[in-house]
Amino acid sequence: MIPEKDKRKRLYVFDLGGVTLDNVDFRKKWLNTIKVDEREFYRTYNEYIWPIMDGTISVEAFYSHLEKYFGIKIEGDPFYEYFDPTLNKDVAETISRLREDGNRVVAGTNNCTPHWRFIKAQGWDKLFDASYASQEIGLSKPFSSFYKYILEKEGYEAEDAVMIDDLEENLEGARGVGMKTFHLTPEFDRKNLYSSLLSL
Repeated sequence: MIPEKDKRKRLYVFDLGGVTLDNVDFRKKWLNTIKVDEREFYRTYNEYIWPIMDGTISVEAFYSHLEKYFGIKIEGDPFYEYFDPTLNKDVAETISRLREDGNRVVAGTNNCTPHWRFIKAQGWDKLFDASYASQEIGLSKPFSSFYKYILEKEGYEAEDAVMIDDLEENLEGARGVGMKTFHLTPEFDRKNLYSSLLSL
């Protein structure tokens, strides 16, 4: 049962890449090893990344596609091996403070199995009360079904939830279901994130 509005704290939904984690783009390092045409690589990558994030195809299927497409051999698990993000300590501190205040803080991320395995190996999923990774729930941002799923699972009304993301299209999706939003741009000083969220 959802508590009465005046007796509960907010739900904060944090994106990972570009918000909680920095340096998440692994593709340049991978491209340097397979040495294929960059434009063609990104074109076919963009075709496959959505079903990968939705969990409808595996990264192994993508590797097989690349081998046939470019006539190369993909060694190992590049999505895991070249993925080397760093934790943004200011954002991590904000998450901790929000939880200490009694708020519910969860991750809402478009992800894939190897990246999620890396994140869990670092223990970064433990920053949150719960995590909603696209490849596990079969839903992704910016579609309304992603946000509605989290709200239903968490038992919150949209008006009592805040989405923090670096991509405007993802925030538009959250606003579309009635959530409050915070656009965390690269220029924003993360040290001010806690106070900025409280002012919403």
